[in-house]
Amino acid sequence: MRAPSPAHRWTRALAAATVVGLLLTAAPALADDAAPPVPTDPSVPLDPVNPGAPTDPTVPTDPTVPTDPTVPTDPTAPSQPAGPADPAVATGSVAALLDERTPRWSDQAVLVTGNARTKKRWVLVSRWDRQDDGTWMLDGEVARGHIGSNGWGKQRRGDRKTPVGVFTLTAAGGYLPAPAGTRIQYDHRPWRYYKTTRFADYVVRINYNVPKSHWGDRPTTDATIKWNRGSGIWLHVDSTTGRATAGCVSQPREDMAATLSWLDPADRPVIVLEPGAYRVKPR
Repeated sequence: MRAPSPAHRWTRALAAATVVGLLLTAAPALADDAAPPVPTDPSVPLDPVNPGAPTDPTVPTDPTVPTDPTVPTDPTAPSQPAGPADPAVATGSVAALLDERTPRWSDQAVLVTGNARTKKRWVLVSRWDRQDDGTWMLDGEVARGHIGSNGWGKQRRGDRKTPVGVFTLTAAGGYLPAPAGTRIQYDHRPWRYYKTTRFADYVVRINYNVPKSHWGDRPTTDATIKWNRGSGIWLHVDSTTGRATAGCVSQPREDMAATLSWLDPADRPVIVLEPGAYRVKPR
């Protein structure tokens, strides 16, 4: 076979180069033609990043991306659970006790409850305000206090028991000046109160077995004077040793100060003295 001449070889090389150039020029078009666009299905949501492409339902969405507010929520989805009830609102047996024992004309009640079976006769002392809707709202915190050394149920003078019932609170006093905000009648004459006992720093008279002039606007439990039933029952400051009382109700000094600032004669406050264990949470 005869070898091609130099001119013929050059002509063949030029033709090959031309073909390669044409193929390279057509490559992008071939690549685009290999993946033609898929028609959009109107029932499939579009990808927010690439609006031309449908979203993949198997890929979880980004929880940090806000949802479209115009899209209605699923009514069958479980709702967010409600938060805990306000612990300051009386419920259960406490609410029932306040409703039953507090006169309708009173919107403030000091509640003293407890079995008082220990030697120091521990009880719980709390302050409650009646709201416009009839519920009771706790003021401040529940305090630990004491009653008479012989427990509940005063029957006679000197029995060292605390009376049971509902009594008005109309007057107060003490060795110390009245706390800021005090509105109840307050007798600040230090010479009338014994500083050595400490409990007389602040006192509120419980109108148990007192003359009619001390009742306030309305009578309450045992409003009629009964001889030899005892009297002189007070709500006062704890003793330095935190012991039981001679028949009064005691609580810490800071709680007595808070009580005096809270009592409002316009709300006709009463004290509810009730034996028994009620679910009032102390501090």
